[in-house]
Amino acid sequence: MIDLIKQATAYAIPGIYVLFDSWFTYPKTLIRILELKFHTIAMVKAMPKVFYTYENRKLNLKSLYATLKKKRGKAKVKASIIVEIGEDSQQATPIKAKIVFVKDKNKSKNWLALISTDISLSDEEIIRIYGKRWESKFSSK
Repeated sequence: MIDLIKQATAYAIPGIYVLFDSWFTYPKTLIRILELKFHTIAMVKAMPKVFYTYENRKLNLKSLYATLKKKRGKAKVKASIIVEIGEDSQQATPIKAKIVFVKDKNKSKNWLALISTDISLSDEEIIRIYGKRWESKFSSK
């Protein structure tokens, strides 16, 4: 995937964000993409051995969700949080990402998580941009 992004850059294909599913969503991958000057917006799979730093603690996705105060009722966004995913390889500065927990439409008691390395985006904008990953240019929208 990193090689494909490099090829797209070499051909001057414009873009700001790399969108993908949870198969590739590891902190090291997000950092490598950021070093190529692209932000990532992706689905996050709750893997027990993938950790994010929050309040000086390393927590996996399920533990993070458990620590957060959730919005009640029919809210689409259950919670969001800024975490550290690692360090910049050149300057050793912390790299932050925003995780947005959303209600799973298919299973009302479950949640899904999206991550973005562009922490300036609102929760809603992260959801909107990620939704483009599923849009077809042939759709009637």
